[in-house]
Amino acid sequence: KLAAYHQCADDTSTAAITRKNTELTKRLVTDQLQSAFPEEIQKIDFTHLSVEVRAAGGARGALYHQIVFKNAPGVTVTNVLSEGEARSLSLAAFLTELTTAPTRSAIIFDDPVSSLDHLWRERIAARLASEAKTRQVVVFTHDILFLRLLLEYSRNEGIDCLNQYIRREGQAGYCSADLPWQAMPIKERLGRLRTHLQVAEKVL
Repeated sequence: KLAAYHQCADDTSTAAITRKNTELTKRLVTDQLQSAFPEEIQKIDFTHLSVEVRAAGGARGALYHQIVFKNAPGVTVTNVLSEGEARSLSLAAFLTELTTAPTRSAIIFDDPVSSLDHLWRERIAARLASEAKTRQVVVFTHDILFLRLLLEYSRNEGIDCLNQYIRREGQAGYCSADLPWQAMPIKERLGRLRTHLQVAEKVL
């Protein structure tokens, strides 16, 4: 019985699966990630530090990857980068990983520029607008500056934007296709004021 149990344990070991998965992932995924990642960090102008994607070992049939410094692979990247730099690099890694997917599915971001300064906000806005040329990009944000940058770069790329503004007006969850007043161009503000004036004149 003991020998049978040992045989069962050997037969259910995932080591062979992990080895095969590592082999296939390196051939089909890792090489593509390593070639696409430098292009992606160039797109967000992350050029002040030299980083790359490397395989980080496998377990239970899965192969993992990590971002490391080219000249100091033993140093943990997150111990060196600021929170904003780490978030920007994570976004670049995510967009790099999308290059391995066969589909152009939509992607959703929830406040992707939290903790970023104005320079990184602008770079991320430009990158997301560029990505919207080939797939639907949905962004939730309460950052008015970032919203204006997204609209500006989308307009420059010829991308149509659909705005949805969620606010409180006596009750939560009031949704409108208008931009927040602070984010409106002057022309749209004047149009809104004229509309309010017409409504007020009818009431009077």
